Amino acid sequence: MVFNHSFLLVLMLLCGCGKKTPTNTIASNISQVPVLNRELLEKMYTEYVSQLPYKEITQAPFVITFSGVPGMGKSFISQKLSEKYQAVRIRNDDIRDKLKQMPDIDAKDQERALKEYLFYMLKRYNFPNRRLILDASIDQSYLQLFPYLEKHSIPFLVIRLDVPREMIVERIIQREGELAPNYLNLLDQWFKSYEEFGNKYKNYFLFKNVPGASLDELTYEIDNQLNMISSF
Repeated sequence: MVFNHSFLLVLMLLCGCGKKTPTNTIASNISQVPVLNRELLEKMYTEYVSQLPYKEITQAPFVITFSGVPGMGKSFISQKLSEKYQAVRIRNDDIRDKLKQMPDIDAKDQERALKEYLFYMLKRYNFPNRRLILDASIDQSYLQLFPYLEKHSIPFLVIRLDVPREMIVERIIQREGELAPNYLNLLDQWFKSYEEFGNKYKNYFLFKNVPGASLDELTYEIDNQLNMISSF
């Protein structure tokens, strides 16, 4: 099984779901006047992909996704799993940081620019490592992603994070500083999507990411799934 452009575009729908806006369709994303021109897209792609570790390692398709709201620890866990399994980690926040440094891009256009870049990057991605970790929540986009994965027999794992709300609030305040109110104002919206996903989709691995939690049970589950894949 190899990834084709259709699969990568479905992944774009997932990765492009911003923290502050719901996921749109590909058609609606690209029908607007582009924020980024092709020259800038290619420059960003070259710089970003050059920094992605493990991309040249040949590995069979396997996708790790997350269900959870900001502050639950997706980035920390995805980084650890990327290192352990030599998986290519696609992280929205890295791209957002780069866009924030571009003076010609208004803040209101940054999420649309992010979608444009991810669309371009995933079309261009042609490296042998097909083991991907999507450092983003699928709570708003699983209806686009899962049917395609299942139809094409692409194995995937959903890690559903569980963290007490008060701990999430504390983490966001510590991490975001003066920007924390912008995130806290959206917490109810994020939790609504998180709960709706949990009610509709039950085939996930639940991980309680609280102080003292060990990744051993999680990596044991991933090892089992990878072993099953290799046995076919």
